[in-house]
Amino acid sequence: MASMKCPRLQAVQAHPGFTLKLTFVNGQVFDLDLNDDIKHYPGLKPLHDVEAFANAAIGVDGWTVEWSDLDIQIGADTLYLDALERGTTYLVTSAVAHQAPLTRCRWATAANGPNTFER
Repeated sequence: MASMKCPRLQAVQAHPGFTLKLTFVNGQVFDLDLNDDIKHYPGLKPLHDVEAFANAAIGVDGWTVEWSDLDIQIGADTLYLDALERGTTYLVTSAVAHQAPLTRCRWATAANGPNTFER
């Protein structure tokens, strides 16, 4: 069995409609719609401002997306698992995203598989 690694981000872009374009270090790219989450979770409500949402940035070493002026962070592992669950991937390098049930911050792939996250 492959090593267990935590997903890390390479890039993030905020798009209209409260959607994040997330690029992970393994090459997977997702568009993740956070509109419902922002409306549902009180801690995310400040992001319902278009200008505030547009300030999304990658946190230290790609472990989070953060809005530092609002003191809001969302872990890369949470975003990754949510994106897989919602089926929002539009580019996966040489394989389909792993669809087995996953735990936060841990996921398994075949040895040397294309979904293995490397530091």
